[in-house]
Amino acid sequence: MDLTPEKPFEFKNGFNLEFEANFRQGDGHYGYIFRIIANDGTNIDLVSNLASTGSNFWLVVKDSVLFNFKWEEIPEGGFNKWIPIQFNLSPSNSELSLSINGKIKTKKSSVAKTLKSFRMIYGASKIPSFLNTDVCPMTLRDIQVINGKGKLMYNWKLGKHGYNRAFDEISYSEAIVQNPIWQIDEHVRWKNRKNLKFDELIGITHDNEGSQLFFVTKSAVHVYIVAADSLISYNVEKGNPYPCLGNTITYNPLSHQLWSYSFDTGDLSIFNFDSSSWSLSPIVCKETDLWHHNRFFYQKDKSFNTFGGYGHYTYKSKLNKYYIEEHRWDSVDLASKIPPRYLSALGKNGDEDILIFGGYGSKMGKQGINTEYFYDLYQLKLSNNQINKVWQMEKPSTPFVPSSSMIVDHDLGRFYTLVYNSSKYNTHLKLASFSLFEPEMEFYADSIPYKFLDTESWSNVFLAPSSRKLIALTSSTDGIGIYSQAYPPLLPSEVFQSSPNEWKSLLKYFILGILVVLLICAFVFLKFKKNRSTPIHYTSPASYLNREVQKKREKSAFYLLGGFQVYSLEGEEITSQFTPTLKQLFLLIFLNTLKYDKGISSLKLNETLWFDKTDSSARNNRNVNISKLRLLLEKTGSTELIGENNHWRITLGPNVYCDYIECLHLLGDTNTSNLFEKDVLSVIHLLSNGNICPSIQSEWIDPFKVDFSNKIVNQLENWIKIISDDHILISVADCMLSYDPLNEEAIMIKCSALCREGKKGIAKQSYDLFCKEYQMLLGVKYPISFNKFIAQ
Repeated sequence: MDLTPEKPFEFKNGFNLEFEANFRQGDGHYGYIFRIIANDGTNIDLVSNLASTGSNFWLVVKDSVLFNFKWEEIPEGGFNKWIPIQFNLSPSNSELSLSINGKIKTKKSSVAKTLKSFRMIYGASKIPSFLNTDVCPMTLRDIQVINGKGKLMYNWKLGKHGYNRAFDEISYSEAIVQNPIWQIDEHVRWKNRKNLKFDELIGITHDNEGSQLFFVTKSAVHVYIVAADSLISYNVEKGNPYPCLGNTITYNPLSHQLWSYSFDTGDLSIFNFDSSSWSLSPIVCKETDLWHHNRFFYQKDKSFNTFGGYGHYTYKSKLNKYYIEEHRWDSVDLASKIPPRYLSALGKNGDEDILIFGGYGSKMGKQGINTEYFYDLYQLKLSNNQINKVWQMEKPSTPFVPSSSMIVDHDLGRFYTLVYNSSKYNTHLKLASFSLFEPEMEFYADSIPYKFLDTESWSNVFLAPSSRKLIALTSSTDGIGIYSQAYPPLLPSEVFQSSPNEWKSLLKYFILGILVVLLICAFVFLKFKKNRSTPIHYTSPASYLNREVQKKREKSAFYLLGGFQVYSLEGEEITSQFTPTLKQLFLLIFLNTLKYDKGISSLKLNETLWFDKTDSSARNNRNVNISKLRLLLEKTGSTELIGENNHWRITLGPNVYCDYIECLHLLGDTNTSNLFEKDVLSVIHLLSNGNICPSIQSEWIDPFKVDFSNKIVNQLENWIKIISDDHILISVADCMLSYDPLNEEAIMIKCSALCREGKKGIAKQSYDLFCKEYQMLLGVKYPISFNKFIAQ
């Protein structure tokens, strides 16, 4: 990692270099921690040999070892722990010092007086005359560079990062990294740990610590050790599990035993790992009546419990309780409180409660009568079976069901589970988090491939407390997949840094442009004040740069670009009063009004928003929500919701503002002769907010977003042909790329403009990012080299 890829640091009065390192065992031993190269060619190196019985760390100046450290000298030193390290160069005292976890060593050195500029590299160095490829096996964080007066100049936390680069928190100085493994990325992506396949698989379960996974077949018990990534197999010597379908295998955390159970008998078959035998030898098991049921242990009454399931064309909402000491089953039907279902998620909510989320079933319990997806959360109190419905979500445009378990995190006020579209065979599991208190959900970026074939498939996710990792399991006709991701999960926006350099450069030129504009405006005023009737056709960006971005209007306003916001006539934000259904109802009518003038039919509204209702129920729901929406629209001023000839449309009065309408108006003018009079700045400012309501992920809105993106790109392509100012070209090209990431004309224009401004490094970075996205989306490398690209 090179902290000084462009130019060295200048410190006339010395400096401190501080950081924390975590040294790994069994991943090599010898290598450089850091290398500092001064202006006169002096090298100052911190080198390690972690496994040596002599010195383990030594500071080298030129060809001499200044001093060294042994592990036993370092307070609480050792592997796999964060150790603070501080290096100080002091010209005034002619001293070099090094502190490792508080153990300080200092020596006089004449070189300290003369050194003024410094290149700083961690690990391997690619600098000619100072090449090295030996890297200490270490993890780094919190690198700080402090000048001789004690001022913090640079601070790389190494949490968020860019693509092979990281930016410090103070001056956004860029460090270039080669072959990095960012630990924080483990919170974003799933890691495929293992793929297994067993013949005659009966069931899968895991222990409470998440350290062992159990795969039970008729002839063996296979144990996957998560930490060691290894599989141990126990061939059965005696007995067997119940040959039941439907995964009737569980691990008892109270007795630390592996159980095979049947709902038809009170006798358990228990596996003895010492003798590799089952306690029973059951021959048959009736066809299960409870496919995809949930299961858990209740410590207070020492019972094993299951909930829900499907079998013989019926869905269940029974709580089946197995009393361990009495060897008997009991059941309570909860159908009056929780609609019968299967494919739901269940999680412990403390010691006394459980939570049940989602699934698929029928309020009548019958497969042939109004089956539906459920998006509700229930709390079940185990001591008295009291049930509380916590919340009910709006039905999403794409249906989903959860995996069989959830992780409840009270500190964050959320629960996590995997969800997937059960209406498809080739589907994907996506991690989602839900609020414990209200119907609010968030999806995470990465996904796991999953082949769902109802009773031949099964998935689960759980938290391994010791490793703080989420473990996901999939089972299908293709075999078993084991995946892991660090907990808590993070969104890409919480991990990845964007480059600030381009924005800083554009800001600098924008300020300079303002000064130029003032001069041009004065010149234009003096030259043309006597000929005001002659139209002015600008050939410079003067008027464009001089226009101020209009302050956001917060009275009688609708904002759709980048997110949905509504302000009343009095200036109150009333967005929160639009429920998810009212928001979609407004957008459906409004966008169709703009596109088709007559709006949208009642039938189309019913099919889009209330497709799961009967005709009469859909009509009632529509009428109720139309009335609610009309009352909300009245608060914005002269906004009308009109119903005519079984069609609905929304019209905005002259005093009501909408950013989407303004953008359509500006983009709709194809006359480019007075381009800069059209206020390009306002267009770019509006478009930079994003597409129409990006948080709404419904199939019906996609065509509107695509049409809008097409209009943007087509018009900007027209504008870009006649703009001569490079700063404006870059802004317009960036806007095009945000709506069409693979637009070759836009990236060519941007890179060429950057090169003309002398920013070839930024141009190359932009080109590289484009090539990476091109290959990721299309699966092939971009065919044009950078030089040829610029030439074109």
